[in-house]
Amino acid sequence: MFFKKIIIITFLIFFPASMFANELPVPRWVSLNAEANMRKGPSTNASIMYRYQFEGYPMEILRQTETWRYVRDPMTGTEGWMNRILFNGARHIITANKEHSFGYKNADKSKIIAKLAFGVHGKILSCDSSWCYVSILNNEKVKILYRTDNKGKGANIKNALKEADGDLILFQDADLEYDPIEFEKFVKVCKKFNADVVLGSRFNYSDYTRSHNILNKIGNHILTFVFNLFYNTTFTDIYSCYLCFKRELLEPSQLKTEGFDQHAEILSKAVKKGDRFYEVPISYNGRSHAEGKKIKFYHFFSVILRIFIERF
Repeated sequence: MFFKKIIIITFLIFFPASMFANELPVPRWVSLNAEANMRKGPSTNASIMYRYQFEGYPMEILRQTETWRYVRDPMTGTEGWMNRILFNGARHIITANKEHSFGYKNADKSKIIAKLAFGVHGKILSCDSSWCYVSILNNEKVKILYRTDNKGKGANIKNALKEADGDLILFQDADLEYDPIEFEKFVKVCKKFNADVVLGSRFNYSDYTRSHNILNKIGNHILTFVFNLFYNTTFTDIYSCYLCFKRELLEPSQLKTEGFDQHAEILSKAVKKGDRFYEVPISYNGRSHAEGKKIKFYHFFSVILRIFIERF
């Protein structure tokens, strides 16, 4: 009897739990270890569909072979194959594609402590039958700036530009009219073509664009025409406000504006110092005035004036 126990214990020591991973049920959730490739087939010879550089990113395993897992990306719905060594069993979350995901202090929903946008990354610390206690993760390369007073978007942009120390500056409005998943388009063009400025265009064959207020659209086309005329450019949508440029092109202390015309000032200063300009198509889910959009008729004239001042 003693000899049989020794044999069983030895077997468990030399055959770790990872070897029984194929017996785990599917579908199930796992997290990425670090950089990982999603492929079209269960082989290293299969073409790469996407390359992930997001440690802790959750994936749903739909089916499996001995060494490969067929997975689904929870943010995009994309499905493909990944090698099983790329995963671990840590439990992470990505907030759902809804208007807001609410974070509560207590399970009884008595106090909201955060409204989370789509795609926020967190780690599950504990769960019961209905609720999970989650820690929102802050990548060590990400710096979050907090303000106790509300001085508006323009003041926040000035503050953020002073703190930024990367090679590129990219603006993303908090109302999520523009999809954050399209960040990659801007960075890819900057790297591939050594672009100085990359501007998103809602009118350049985007995946989807919500129908505009006709006056806003006419005004935008006029502003774009004036800007192109003054700066010898060929942009199609200067006021999408989805903008990426080299940090070296703008000195934050030189910014004079904090209102709606600030974007015109930033773009003008970057274009004056830059040389290589590109546009990328972007999707747009714009808000109406009833939904909180704050653009006014008089903003048109302040932008025209700012373009003129910056040019001359």
